[in-house]
Amino acid sequence: MPYTEPFRAACFEKQYNYLLTDKFPKSKNSVDDLIKKIISSPIQGDRFPGFGQDIHIRKLRVGLKEYCLSKRDGLRLIWQLNEKNKWVLFVAIYYESEYSREQKIQAMIRENLKSIISHIEKEFPQ
Repeated sequence: MPYTEPFRAACFEKQYNYLLTDKFPKSKNSVDDLIKKIISSPIQGDRFPGFGQDIHIRKLRVGLKEYCLSKRDGLRLIWQLNEKNKWVLFVAIYYESEYSREQKIQAMIRENLKSIISHIEKEFPQ
């Protein structure tokens, strides 16, 4: 069974628009192509540490050839993968040089996940 269309959280969209509309607009198409590839094969990149076994968070390094930025110096694309139900949730995208420490990145991802949960709880009250 193939994966469904991805969910793109509002916090992801905000980061995406800032990075690919304002900061690196020449790379928008190549990043969009990469997002499509992730949907067809979501077990790419590395499993992001610090979220335990129950939450499957993945990270992919993204080079921006249009700006001569290698994968090491480029963007990071973060998504949550649910292999059982076949869905992908894009959680964050960030520019490597804007985050100096792994703890800051984990904190940003956790904040984005909390924001997503809060949105879902408002959208679908019990």
